Amino acid sequence: MSFKSNTVSMFGNIGQKIKDQISTGVPGGTFYKNGQIAEFDSGYLFAIGGEKISTHSGAREISESIFKIYLRSVNLRLIGYWINENILYIDSVIHTNDKNFALAAAKIKGEIAIYDCEKKQEIPVE
Repeated sequence: MSFKSNTVSMFGNIGQKIKDQISTGVPGGTFYKNGQIAEFDSGYLFAIGGEKISTHSGAREISESIFKIYLRSVNLRLIGYWINENILYIDSVIHTNDKNFALAAAKIKGEIAIYDCEKKQEIPVE
């Protein structure tokens, strides 16, 4: 089985779900690695590394990006995506209830924002 076949079999459903959400105008979301949508009513999400690809990428390319993140991440649990200026960002994401921890970790990782799950908005990293 080829690399691409393994990639699609492991993360193809998430790649397709992200592609479907993008096509309906959903600008971001979070998934468990098993493909279930992850929704949080409180706490904060921050990225710890990911990939940038075109918003016009297909499900296969999205799945390949997720696989690359999986190979670099220890204990990958959450996969997040968001769109900014026609670039699709796919990241390994961590959820925490500690805002200060999320901001500090995001700053160390060079991220520009964290996500407030309760208020449903970004918080810039300063």
